[in-house]
This record gives sequence, C-alpha cells and structure tokens, in this order.
Amino acid sequence: ESSFAQHLLQIAQGESVLSPLFTKKIMQYMRQIGKTSAAKSLPIILPLTRREKEVLACIGRGLSVSDTALQLAISVHTVSSYIKEIYRKLNISSRAEAVIIALQYGLV
Repeated sequence: ESSFAQHLLQIAQGESVLSPLFTKKIMQYMRQIGKTSAAKSLPIILPLTRREKEVLACIGRGLSVSDTALQLAISVHTVSSYIKEIYRKLNISSRAEAVIIALQYGLV
C-alpha cells in the first residue's frame, strides 16, 4: 500500500513510475524488432544537445525525474525543462516513446 501511495505522489509531482520490468520488456521488444521499417520511422535525435541526450539516456534507463537530477547533478526543474524540450524536438508525448528512442539509438 505504501508503494501505491508513493507512486501516486510521484505521478502528482510529474515523475514517471516506470518499473524495471516495464523497461526490461521494452528492451526485449526493441532487440526483437531490430532495424525494421518501424525502427526506421523513429525520429532522428541529431537536433538534441549533449545534455538532452544524457537526460534521454536516463529516461531510457527508467530513472525518475529526481533520480535523473541526482545522476546529472542538476535541479529537478532543469530535468523537467530538458524533458519538455526533448519531447518537442522529437515530436513525442510520452516516456514510453522516449524509452524506445533511447534504446533504438543506443543511449541505454
């Protein structure tokens, strides 16, 4: 029950609650599809800055916003700003899409 409450609090704070199992399943799926036509239609990450790619890699590893901030020694607000910019540049709207892109481009 406390885990559920903790997840609700994280969601309310705008963080992700991707489980390691979910991340593992996405990784398995991406390994299976390899370089198919679906993979070729993924957005190109070239317009991302070095720091945005680092944030995307953290998302790909399933880190929360606060864990990403700790990992990169930046504020939670800065991480959130990077995530919004990544979503805008890659024309995506979810962490799941970000995880898939991070896996596809070898950032994880």
